This record gives sequence, C-alpha cells and structure tokens, in this order.
Amino acid sequence: MLLGSGGASVHSMEPIRVVLVEQRPEVGALLRAGLGPGVPLAEANPEVVQVGSLSEALEELGARPDLVLVGDDPGAEQLEAIRRLTRAAPAVPVLVWTTRDERERALEAVRLGARDWLVRAELPPKALWRVIRYAVEHQRAWRTQGELLQRLQATQRLETIGALAGAVVHDLNNLLSVVSANASLVRLEVEAPPLQARLEQIQAAAQRAGELTRQLLDYARDVPPAPRPIHLSQVTGEVVGLLEAFLRPLTIEIELASELPAVEADSGRLQQVVLNLVTNAVEAAGAEGRVRVSTGVVQLSAEALSGCRVRPEAEDLVGGDYVYVLVEDDGPGLSPETLGKIFDPFFTTKGGARGLGLAAVEWIVRSQRGALCVTSRPGAGTSFRVVFPARPGLSVSSPSAMTDTDRWRAAAEVLVIEEDAAVLETFRASLTRLGCLAHLTRGVEDALEVLSRRGKIQ
Repeated sequence: MLLGSGGASVHSMEPIRVVLVEQRPEVGALLRAGLGPGVPLAEANPEVVQVGSLSEALEELGARPDLVLVGDDPGAEQLEAIRRLTRAAPAVPVLVWTTRDERERALEAVRLGARDWLVRAELPPKALWRVIRYAVEHQRAWRTQGELLQRLQATQRLETIGALAGAVVHDLNNLLSVVSANASLVRLEVEAPPLQARLEQIQAAAQRAGELTRQLLDYARDVPPAPRPIHLSQVTGEVVGLLEAFLRPLTIEIELASELPAVEADSGRLQQVVLNLVTNAVEAAGAEGRVRVSTGVVQLSAEALSGCRVRPEAEDLVGGDYVYVLVEDDGPGLSPETLGKIFDPFFTTKGGARGLGLAAVEWIVRSQRGALCVTSRPGAGTSFRVVFPARPGLSVSSPSAMTDTDRWRAAAEVLVIEEDAAVLETFRASLTRLGCLAHLTRGVEDALEVLSRRGKIQ
C-alpha cells in the first residue's frame, strides 16, 4: 500500500478540504483524532466533511474538494460508489480507507479510478494523513502542470493567428486602401454636402477597418505601441457612432465628457478597446437590453489601482487623476468563476465566438500602462472601466477637415511599384487627378527598366 511523505512544507500548503463518505460517525471521529501534534497537515487545519450517502457525496463534489475518502459503508455498494464518484469528478483524487484487506477488491477499486486502497489496520489515522497530504500535493502539481500546458497551447494558437494575420493583412489593407482612395477621388469631384458627408463616412470606416486589421497583426506579433496625445471622448464617440447603425433596435446611451485632459496612448489600439468592450456589452445585453458608454475623470489611489483586474506594473501604481471610459450592460452578469476566465484567450460563453475580444483588450490596456476594473454578478449586468493617467500638459490635435489645400495640383513624375492591379489603378487615378505623370510598374525589375529608359524621374 502507498505511504507518501510529501515534499513541500506544511506551512506553504493551501488549506485542504476532505470529504469522508461513511455512514458511521465514529469513523469520522477517528479520522479527525489523527490530526495531533507533529502530524503532516495538522497546522494547515484541514476541513473534514462527513456525508452518509452517495447522493450527498456527489453533491459535495460541486464544492470542488481536494480529496474524497470512501469508507466501508458509503451509503451504497462500495465499488459502485467509487465508480460514480470518479466519473463525476475525475480531477478529484479518491482514496479508500477500509477494514477489508481484499486484494481482488482493491485491484477492482483502482481499475474504477481510486488512487489507492488503504487498510485501516495497516494504516492508522496519523499515517493516513501523510497519504492524504501526498495525494493532494500530487494532484495540485498535476493541475498546475495542466494549466501551464493550456497556456502553452493558447500561445501556440496565437502564433498560428499571427502567421495567418500576416498572410492576409497585406491583401486586406490593399482592398481597404482602394475603397478609401476612390472615396477620396469622388469627394474631389462632387460638391453636394450630403454626398460629401457620406463619402467622408466611407473613408473613415475604411481607415478604421484598416487600423483594426493592423491591430490584429500587432496583437499576434506583440508590436510596440505608438503613443501620442489622445482625447478619449473623441475616440470613444467615433467608434460608438460607427457601431450605432448596426445595433438597432438596441440603443446605446452615451455620456461623453467634452472637457477631458489628454491621455498618452496609441489611437488605433484605444479604438479597438472601445470597439471590443461595446461589442461584448451589446452581445451580453441582447436586442432588448441596455448599454451605456461614458467617459470622465476620476481620482484613484494606488491601492484602488492595485485592486483592478488589469493593472500597471508596481512602479507605475501611482495615485492621481485618471481618464476613464466606462462600458455597462444590463445583461445576465457573470459568476465569480466565469469572471476569472474572461480575459483568457479563446475562452467564451457565446456560441460561435472566438474568445479573443477581451484577451485583446487586456493586452492593449497592459501595453498602454492603463488599468481595467470589472464588476459583475449574476442577474445584475457587467461593467468595464478602463483608465489611463491624465496628461493635462499635452495638447490634442483635432482631426483636420478637407480644405482647398487638399485640392492642390502638381507637375511631377511619380514612379509607383505595386503588384496589386486594383491598388495600381487607384494610384494612377489619384496621381492623374493631381496633375502628376504616373509611371506604373508591377515590380522592381519593371521599375528599374523605367529608370534606365528615362534616366531620372522629375
């Protein structure tokens, strides 16, 4: 029979919970009496929960005990109890502590999933606690190893996404640049304000789509951000305005503070944070639900920041004024267990989703030295608040409107090297409209031939 002594210090062990499946109270008293001075786990103050039926034992498995100990009289046939317990919770070790020294029965119990068959006459309570300690530590080590393996697999999947993103982002950006450039050309031809406004929306949507496409590539490849002074209300308003047309009948309540200090961050990445949080809130609220988006300034202490789900490194935990964007929904809310997993890559509670939206939010907030606090409970909705340090000394440049300077014309030659025919045609139309002579080539060899033929490009 197994007799393990364990290797880790008792003082470093987490408290453990043992479920004893045995009808006779004296067996439980005997087990607890074994926790005397000098016994492993005694100082860890383990909890022993005794149940007298198989149904109660199966119910206790829902509380995720560290170990189940089956006695001679578990309220059902002993081997059947072992079979059902091990099937119900394969990750919880099951030991048998019995008065019966029966080799064949012991082998059958192990085949059914029990970790060991321990005869009480050979293994008194004090020794049994050493075996319990070993089994619990062994299981926790396996669990930790399994979690590390899952993280490794998630990392490998992210690397695969990076490779796929790298393969498609160039072609996708070419398509988006064609859309944006042609909208710009049409804007030069029309004067009607309504058409100008619609064309401007097309350009803005294509540019944002291109930024989001690049964000996927940056996320997968961990590209460093390009921070600059940002007005958080402006970024938030642009993203929500883009989404609103697609969300009817659901209405987004918007309360954006106009007077905000700047924050220093990557504009494209902040757009993705807002987009992912609002999309997540809309999916949680449903068609008839409510989503509220607001911005403002809040004063936070270092202690308050340290309690956030995503927080800056220790050296950046400084109290002061922080600019925030708050996204709230009145959806079903999240249980504490689910709340602890929402930022894990590929974890999702929605069928058909990929589970990358909130993982990207966490990565971006960390890379921008911000913080993210989440509050949720079942039946009460969920709120995400992202905060960034206020930078009142920085000025934010407003987006420039199209002016006469955008309609300049030039007398120049331009050599264009581009393999995509649609992009090449867009360059030709744009440069011709600006009065340039465009030399279009499909590769470096063609470009060198043009240069050798013309001598130089004006």
